[in-house]
Amino acid sequence: MIVPRNPDNVETVIAMVLGELCASTSPRYSNALLYILGSIPAHELNTNDHAKAYFMGCLSQFSTVDEAVEHCHRALMLCFRKVM
Repeated sequence: MIVPRNPDNVETVIAMVLGELCASTSPRYSNALLYILGSIPAHELNTNDHAKAYFMGCLSQFSTVDEAVEHCHRALMLCFRKVM
């Protein structure tokens, strides 16, 4: 999936990626989805209500969505290293 830089499409991309992330059962696919989210400009990600709801739920230790996405991405990469 190519992430467009057109602001009109960013909302759609975030929604599609979050939906896929919710349904993903593959660590590699989840990793690719987190990479896509990480490539979206921080101001777009941090102001998206759906992304905030998904990543900033109760007891979140992060102050922004992009911090939470980066943390999830790093945690998943650590899991890959342990498996391999």
